Amino acid sequence: MRSLPCLLILLNLGLLSACDDDPAPGGSLDSGTLDAGPGDPDASNDGLRDASGEGPDAGSDGGPDGGSGCLYPGDCPGGDCLEGECVYDPPARCEGGDPAPCAPGELCDDPALGGYCALPCELDGTCPRRPRPCVPRCPFGQVCSDEICVNACETDLDCPEAGECLNGVCAAYRGPALGAPAAPLGQPGQIYGGVGVAPLQIPVGVSMAGFGNRPGPRNPYAVELGGSDRVLERQDARAIVISDDEDLAIIIRAPLCFATDYLISRTAWHMRRLTVDAEHPEGVDYLDHLILGATHSHSQPARYWNLLTDLGFGTFGFGKFSVEITDRVALAMAEAALQAIESAQPARFGWAMLDGFDPDRRIHSNRRGEGPDFIDDRMFIWRLDDLEGRPLAAMVNLAIHGTHMESTWITGDVHGAIEHMTGQALAVGEDPIPVLFSNGGAGNVSPRGDDITDTRWAKLQVVGHRVAEIAAPAFAAIETRGDLDVELITRRVPVSYEILGYDAEAEEFRTRAQIHRYGSFQCMLQGRPRDEPPHEDGQLGCLLDIYRVTGFPVPQVMQTTLSALRLGDLIALTLPGEPTSELTLTLSEAMTADAAQAGQPVTTMVMGYAQDHMFYLLGADDWFHGGYEASTSLWGWRMGSYLLDQARALGGELLTDAREPLDRRVKPHWWGDLPDDAVPPTAGAELAGEIIEGPGDTVARGQGAALRWYGGHPGVDLPVVTLEVETPEGFAAAQHPEGRPLDDAGFESILRYDGDHARDHRWGFTLELPFELPLGTYRLAARGHAVPADDAEAVPYTVHSAPFTVSPAALRVEIAQRDEQWVAYVNYPDAPSTDEGGPFDDLEPTGSWWRHGADLPALSREGRRYSMILGGPVLGDLSLRQGPAGGDLGPSQAAAAEPATIQRRLVTARAPGGEITEALIDPWPAAALQLPEAPAGATRLEVSDAYGNIGAATYTR
Repeated sequence: MRSLPCLLILLNLGLLSACDDDPAPGGSLDSGTLDAGPGDPDASNDGLRDASGEGPDAGSDGGPDGGSGCLYPGDCPGGDCLEGECVYDPPARCEGGDPAPCAPGELCDDPALGGYCALPCELDGTCPRRPRPCVPRCPFGQVCSDEICVNACETDLDCPEAGECLNGVCAAYRGPALGAPAAPLGQPGQIYGGVGVAPLQIPVGVSMAGFGNRPGPRNPYAVELGGSDRVLERQDARAIVISDDEDLAIIIRAPLCFATDYLISRTAWHMRRLTVDAEHPEGVDYLDHLILGATHSHSQPARYWNLLTDLGFGTFGFGKFSVEITDRVALAMAEAALQAIESAQPARFGWAMLDGFDPDRRIHSNRRGEGPDFIDDRMFIWRLDDLEGRPLAAMVNLAIHGTHMESTWITGDVHGAIEHMTGQALAVGEDPIPVLFSNGGAGNVSPRGDDITDTRWAKLQVVGHRVAEIAAPAFAAIETRGDLDVELITRRVPVSYEILGYDAEAEEFRTRAQIHRYGSFQCMLQGRPRDEPPHEDGQLGCLLDIYRVTGFPVPQVMQTTLSALRLGDLIALTLPGEPTSELTLTLSEAMTADAAQAGQPVTTMVMGYAQDHMFYLLGADDWFHGGYEASTSLWGWRMGSYLLDQARALGGELLTDAREPLDRRVKPHWWGDLPDDAVPPTAGAELAGEIIEGPGDTVARGQGAALRWYGGHPGVDLPVVTLEVETPEGFAAAQHPEGRPLDDAGFESILRYDGDHARDHRWGFTLELPFELPLGTYRLAARGHAVPADDAEAVPYTVHSAPFTVSPAALRVEIAQRDEQWVAYVNYPDAPSTDEGGPFDDLEPTGSWWRHGADLPALSREGRRYSMILGGPVLGDLSLRQGPAGGDLGPSQAAAAEPATIQRRLVTARAPGGEITEALIDPWPAAALQLPEAPAGATRLEVSDAYGNIGAATYTR
């Protein structure tokens, strides 16, 4: 994730005071009251139950009227809970170091204590500090709770076992109650597996995560970042279930830039809600069976991370937190997971690792000049089959950022293209295989595909095609088995200055004398090349110290989530953020070596961007070289190695015979009592289904069939659009010649919302027709929902365009004489662009479909610029006819085309007066046909491909 430098963000937020040397303010952000959320079947909002079903100890009577015993500060209104006793008497105030009001043995010489007396042990931190009013401020080590400074906790480990640390205050954990334990699905000696895909019902308009201060339209779904206005390929959540007779693993591919622990909790909550029945009155608890891995596209929905929501931190690249958006995402993931569970059947699993799969860096490359000059160039492929060997699902794991798109388009970027193109390449019969993308050590890895095109949405499709060409044969060669062991361990680990191993006495991880006790950002914006001396601790320039901004430890910063999964001889470890390749390779090699030492040969893969998000994760030496990635790290130079060690230790538990007990000492994140920010859908049903513009009477192959209509508000409407073909029985869904539906799911189409999120709900859709599409009569069908009146329930609508005829594409034919032989050069027509025959200022593609697959020959700069528009060569079996111009053409003759290159002159601008600007593209690929002999004079040639697309030219011999 890349965002604007902290200094600009702080200026934008008015937070520059966070960078000075003043102590932190005494106030804290209101943590609110936690409950199970709207619609929770646990209306009593019980705390997290243990395996016996018992709830946590609620504490003591507490308070001055109910005895002095306590567990939490909340048990002592107006005071603090110290060592199990309520303490109410604050220390006396003193001024200017004058200890006159102080009791014997108390001191008044620490300005950080805000003019209060203190015992020596309070000053050196060896005993708790007495409560005091929050005015003027709380000293470090205390936080403001109900206008009283109480002793701060940093992690859940500082609280009683049933408690949690929320914004520095211990309280009873108030997450939702658990349902019945999830039962394994497999049988002894036989795993079960299933797959689920659920649509993501996300409103068009939503901000997208990944880039700071992202531009885009402002609307009710876009706050702090610009919004979206179209969808390139349909978004969904995907899940794979693998289970033996002892354990159950549910791997969810989230359509997101990164994962959070709260999303795991919210997904598990929805799964529990959706599994309530007579046998399970409280549903089923799947919380610790979930691995949530994000793709890391920078063009998928934002607004699901409630990090410092009151301070506008969404400009960092994740938008203002929204309960509505978060719940939509979590529900889709829950539905995909439950589909996978319900579809589980006896299965077989296998995997492959391709090391050095991209030696020429045509797919990904190292972007970080400060760190080690290498990337994790491994591709892991999972294969899940039924017992007959038919593929059920696949996973592709590799390291690559999703940063080709920085616009208003919702898309999975390269990761969505990898899933789509690989799924098509693995199709069995007419059914594509669901493919889940899993990211790796991509913290220093950029996407490529830019050697043959400059168009952003083309680059990501090039990457998808290239990965598919590598993954498909490797997938086919995988041998699967059904008798492997499955074991999953998930643990939430605490994070703090001391836990990471920093030494306060040595003043480690500091800017001048300021120790960054609660984490800090933007410490070394200026990078130093890998061959130059690194930065030094103490000379850091951290611009955003969390303690100075908030005055309390932020819960999302003080813990994180890790998982370790074993599938036979494969171990998968997760890392919660953006690990560099150095970190993932080091972890993989260490874990594999540990297993070998234990006499258990395994291979280790790492899933980055999984389970939680702790920003960039780097090794210590790399971190000290600074630059963007290091400055967008959270906990300095020890964080990467700490998580590596924790993940490695967790993986080590998979090497024992024992099944480790559940460990919930550090609690799952849960925020239930959050404001309902759902955008009320406005009415539109009175117009829904009314066509604004149709595709016309005839659409040629290769061109766009377009439809514009009135639909519903994006809060209820995300239309599904399909191409339908006329048959003797009526219209039916049209299929691509490859077997997949022709609809809005892929990259041949764009779905747009052209409305205003108020009363104008115009939608648009364009589908570029494949050159292989059978000729005939077609129509576009859009199905969606609209509300008839404000606050009413949505009702369905359907739009059918007028029927139109699909005509053959007009092939481009150029004839030239080469070595005394007449040759026809044949190409497909150019793609839709801003050149529609009239004046235009600059030639740009207006379509979305990249038509050239994975490879083109080496192109000039102009060739890369216009390759999205230029038609490709018509290779394969062709037919030709020729004869005298104006006369009858001869019989059709078969001809074989050979690859060749031509010069193309392309009009790149046209003035109103007709003057044109041209570009010369040399070389450009074409198909070459040697023409048969013909009489002298003007000769007409017609060339057609196997699908009836036809082109003609006249030449003189």
